Amino acid sequence: MRLMILLALYLSLATAFAENLIIYPMESQDALLGYALSDKLTEAFEPSLEVIGPAVAPNLEAPIIVDGGFLSLRRLNISTASPEGSSLVRSVIGADKVLTGSIEFVNGQLEARFFLASANKVDRFLVTAPEDDPSLLLSRSISRLAMRLDLSRPDYQAEIDLSTNYADYVRALALLSFGELTEASNALETALADTPDEKMSQLLANIQAVQVGAEGSDAALMATMSLSNTPVDENLSVSYFEAFAAQTDLPVAQTWVATLRASQEVETAADTWQQVAELYPFGKAAQAAYLAQQGEELDYTELLASDDFATLLTTSFVAKGQENTVVEKQALTKLSKLQPTYVYPFERLSFIAFDEEEPLAAGKALAIATRLEPTSDLYWTNLGWSYYLLGVLDKSEEASVRATELNPAQNIAFFNLGLARVVTGRLAEAMDAYAQAIAVDPEVDDEAVNDLVNALELYPNQAGVHYALASLYEQEGQREKAAEQYELYLTAGAEAPFDRNAQQRIAILRAPPAAIEISEGAKFGLGSSLIVTPTIEAGDRLYGSFELFTPGAELPSSVNAMIRLQDGSGNALAENTQAIEIPRNAIGYVIDSLSIDVPHDLEAGTYQLLVEVSASEDRQTSTNFDFELVGQATALRQLISRNITMTDLETNSPFYGAEDLNQDDSFLTDKLLAELKTTADAAEEALPLAETGRFAGLTGAEIFNNSTATDILDFLSTLLSGETGDASFSFVDAYAQWALDGTEISQ
Repeated sequence: MRLMILLALYLSLATAFAENLIIYPMESQDALLGYALSDKLTEAFEPSLEVIGPAVAPNLEAPIIVDGGFLSLRRLNISTASPEGSSLVRSVIGADKVLTGSIEFVNGQLEARFFLASANKVDRFLVTAPEDDPSLLLSRSISRLAMRLDLSRPDYQAEIDLSTNYADYVRALALLSFGELTEASNALETALADTPDEKMSQLLANIQAVQVGAEGSDAALMATMSLSNTPVDENLSVSYFEAFAAQTDLPVAQTWVATLRASQEVETAADTWQQVAELYPFGKAAQAAYLAQQGEELDYTELLASDDFATLLTTSFVAKGQENTVVEKQALTKLSKLQPTYVYPFERLSFIAFDEEEPLAAGKALAIATRLEPTSDLYWTNLGWSYYLLGVLDKSEEASVRATELNPAQNIAFFNLGLARVVTGRLAEAMDAYAQAIAVDPEVDDEAVNDLVNALELYPNQAGVHYALASLYEQEGQREKAAEQYELYLTAGAEAPFDRNAQQRIAILRAPPAAIEISEGAKFGLGSSLIVTPTIEAGDRLYGSFELFTPGAELPSSVNAMIRLQDGSGNALAENTQAIEIPRNAIGYVIDSLSIDVPHDLEAGTYQLLVEVSASEDRQTSTNFDFELVGQATALRQLISRNITMTDLETNSPFYGAEDLNQDDSFLTDKLLAELKTTADAAEEALPLAETGRFAGLTGAEIFNNSTATDILDFLSTLLSGETGDASFSFVDAYAQWALDGTEISQ
C-alpha cells in the first residue's frame, strides 16, 4: 500500500512538473497544411509533455500595457517563423520550449523549417518529403523533434489527408487562432452535419461553451477563446485564465489575469502584477510597463541586467514611452548583441542616432539592418542619408539607387539621390532624380529644400545646387525665391543647357503672373461621365468638367478648385474644395474630378452651381451654371450619379446602366430580389447565423429568401448615406455584410 501511495505521489508530481511545449501553426503557402502539421505534432507529443497547440498558441502571448491600450511585442517587426520570433514568444509565454516554423514548396518537395526555442538557444532543423506525401513529412518531423527534445519517438501513427473532413477541423483551428469564433463554429457544424467526428464535436462544444460563459474541457483553449468574444467580458476571461493558471506551470496565464485586471482598473491589479513579477523575467518587465502607465518612477537596473529577450524589448519600449533615451539605447544595444538577427533594435537605434545627430552610429545600425532585411527600401533610404551626412557620397548614391529600385515610389530616396548627384557636379542626373521625386508626389518635402539650403554652405563651389534649389522653390510656388536662386546659379558658373533654362525661368517668374481662366464649354452632369439630363433632382451627385488655362503662359503648379451649390441670394447650400496639382509647364489642364451632392431635402426651384479656381498671388477665376431642381432622385438614379455599380454574382454583370437613369426604384428592387433568391443556397453555406438586427436568428438562405423591397431600399439608403462613389462590387456580398451587421428595422 505504501509503495502504491509513493508511486501515485510520484506520478502526480511528474504530471505537475512535466516539461511544456508550445507548438505554433507552421507558416505556409497552404495554410491548412501548416495547421495540420502543427496539430498532428501536438497530438504526437501530448502523452509525454504538456503541449499547447496551434489553436491556442498565437493568442497565448500577453501584451504589454502602453499609452492608449496594449501592444503585442510581435508587432515590433518579428515573425514567429524565425529563430528570433521563436525565442521571443517563448520568453513572453514563459514556456520551457516553443516550436515555430514554416513549410515551403521547393522543386516538388515539401521543406519544413523548424525553430525550437529553449531557455538558452534555438535549435534549427529542416525536414523534407515529396510534395504529394505530407504524411511522410509528419512522420519525419515527429522523429526529428523527438531527437531534439531528447525523447523516445512517440508511438504515434497518423496521416495528413486534407481531402477528408479533417480539413474542416483544421480550418476551424485556423479560424480560432484568428479569433473567429462564429466562423469556426459554423465550419464545424457544417462538417458534422455530413460526418460525425469526436474531435470536431468536442471542439465545437468548447466554442459554444465559451460563447455563453460555460465550462469547457480545455482550459487553455477556453481562456484564449474568451478574448475573442464580442464584446470581451473581462470578468469571464479572468475566470477562464485563473482556471488555466491552476492547471499549468506557464506563468503567462497569470500575466493575462494581471493584464485583464489592469484593464478593468480593479484594486487587486497591482498585487497581481507583483505576483507575476516574481514568476519569470518577462513578468517583471510587464509589471514595469503597467507601473509606468500608473505614473510611477522606475528603477531600470534589474531589467537592464537581464538577458531575457522579451524583458529587454519591453524595457526599451517602456523607456521610449518615458522619453528615457539613455535606458532605451542600453536595452536595445544589449538586445542587438543577444539577438543579432533581429532587425528592430538596429532600426530604432538608427532613428535615435539621427535624432542625436550621430550619423556614424546611424550608418552602422543601418548597415546591419540592410543585411538583415535587404528588401527594405526604408533602410536603404536612411542608409543613403547617413552616408551623405558622413560625406561618403558614392555610397550615399548607391544606397539611394537601391532604395528606388526596391520601391519606385520612394520619393525621399529620389530626393537624397538628387542631392548626392548635385553636390558632386552632375546637375543633369540630379534634376532627373528630383523630377522623379516630384512625379511620385508633387508636394515638395520641406527637408529636401532644407538639405539644398545646407548644401550651399557645405559645397559652395557647386553652382548646380542653386539651380536645384530654384526648381524646388518654383515647384512650391515661391516665385521670387526661385528667381533669386536662378540668378545666383548664373553668376556662380552656369553651364549649358541649364544657363538658358535659368534665364527663361527668371523672365517667366519675374513677369506679372499670368491670369488663370476657365475656358468656354464647361460642362456639368450626373456622374463622372457627365450624363446630361433636362432636370436635376435632390440627391443627385453632380460633376463638373472644364479646362483651366493661362493665355500665353504656363499654369501654376497647384490651384484650389471649389464647387458650390447656392440659392438665388448666393447662400451656400453645399460646397466641395479640392487641391489640384498641375504638371509643370502645362498651359492648359482639364479639371474633371470636382463633384457635389445635391442635398436630399432641397426643395424644388432654381439654383446655381458656382465653380471657382484660385492660385497663388491672388489669381482667381470662376464660372457658374443655373439649373432647375425638381423632385427627389430615386435610389437607382443616385447610384448612377455616384458611379456605383452593383453586379451579379455569377457573371459579374451590372444590374443597371446610364440608359436606366429614369427607371423607378421597382425596376432595381425587382432585379435585386431575384438575385437574392438565385443565390440563397450559396448564402446558406457561406453565411453565419445573423445574431442581431432585423434578421436575427436567420440563416443565410432565410435572410436572402425573406428579404423584401423595403429591406433592399433600406440597404441602398445606408449605402448612399456616406461618401461612397466610383465603386463596383457584388450586390449579394455587400447586402450580406449589411444584413449581418445588425441593421435595425427602419421606422
